[in-house]
Amino acid sequence: MKPFFPRLSFRQKLLVSFVTLSCIPVLLVGIAAYHLYTNFILDTTEKSSIETIDLVCDDIDRLLNDAWSLCDMLTGDIIMQKYLRMEFPSIREQYSNDLAGSMELASISTYRKDIFGVYMFGRNGGCYKSSYYSFKSEDQRETTWYQTIAGSQGATWFPPHEGSFIVRSSISDKFITVGQPVMDKASGMVSGIVAADIKEDAIVQKIRQSLGNGVICILDRNGDILFRSNAGNDLHYPIDLSEDLVSHILDAAGTTVGKSIVVPDDRCLVVCRTLMNSNWIIAGILDRGFLTQSSKDITRIVMLLLLIIVFSSLYIAMLIS
Repeated sequence: MKPFFPRLSFRQKLLVSFVTLSCIPVLLVGIAAYHLYTNFILDTTEKSSIETIDLVCDDIDRLLNDAWSLCDMLTGDIIMQKYLRMEFPSIREQYSNDLAGSMELASISTYRKDIFGVYMFGRNGGCYKSSYYSFKSEDQRETTWYQTIAGSQGATWFPPHEGSFIVRSSISDKFITVGQPVMDKASGMVSGIVAADIKEDAIVQKIRQSLGNGVICILDRNGDILFRSNAGNDLHYPIDLSEDLVSHILDAAGTTVGKSIVVPDDRCLVVCRTLMNSNWIIAGILDRGFLTQSSKDITRIVMLLLLIIVFSSLYIAMLIS
């Protein structure tokens, strides 16, 4: 019976041996280099991504906390306390006091550039604002948002909503609102409320160009997505915020406030943090396919070099034989 492979001549055996001896070391070195480089790139990229997400979380957390701190400071401001307990014998005098109080608010919030507006409303009918936008026509004391803040024991956060609750802003603009009741230091009773608006664009600007292929989102404790930086359609690695991923984020966030946590996930690199005061959860999500992209490029280069060496070895072997 004839062998399946024909008998090789001495020259052919020499060619096969030379090519084999040339390619095996290159292949082994290529595989070792690939694994070492891949692990190095993954570790480095993951650490860099975690630091980037952490910095974005810091910026957003600081922005929201600044709005709350400003409101908290105004609840105890002596001048504004005085305005909220005044009685107005005439509309003219009320308007005069509204103007003076608004100037006071404008001067206090001058250096808070990321805060769209700060407002105070008294049970006495006084209305004060830091922005130049005009108030809406309805009596703010009758609105749901006012009553919610006035009846709370601390800060109340309203997720992104179209248009300001308080002033005549553009309908296309979205705002996050925080407010809290003002307790009169003389009587101990609620004399009004203070609120601050933050434009959603201020958050978008802080994360723009930070995560080219990632998503930043803010969730409440029920897992509802309050804000998402990117719809995912224009990402090279689209990110799907599935129920399982949201559940993992909620479980990992726990009750730790102000500390970033890496959420275990096979498909995505997820870093989350519970925001101060609002108790919302902010999460930065990056597809791991993006992290391994450079290692895939190295694989292609190694394979190309291997082919070049194989053909070079064949040519040299033919010359030698």
